[in-house]
Amino acid sequence: VPELARLQASFGAMLSGDRATLEKYYRVETQGTRRRWTMTLLPKDAQLAAKVRDITLYGRGAELRCIETRPAPTAKGKTGEIQRTLLAGAARAADKLTTADALAQLCHGDATG
Repeated sequence: VPELARLQASFGAMLSGDRATLEKYYRVETQGTRRRWTMTLLPKDAQLAAKVRDITLYGRGAELRCIETRPAPTAKGKTGEIQRTLLAGAARAADKLTTADALAQLCHGDATG
């Protein structure tokens, strides 16, 4: 599937902080401070945008803590579930979580861990 190949090609750029490559595939929006930040990636490719609405990276300092992927709505307007991938300190803190809301808070940096 070509659009997913483009997603895979950009994954290394996400992890290495290669903004030039990210900007090749996405419109990049950043918010926050060095202590607590987000970077939202909006696909430029129409085929990928039909599958993925956006990818948001959440971090603290130099630590990438969570990658949140939002699927695009289907032709019938339905949206799939948000996928969250916890990394580093957030992943270590996740074993104590018992609800989806707590997981989202940890991903977004609203909880300690």
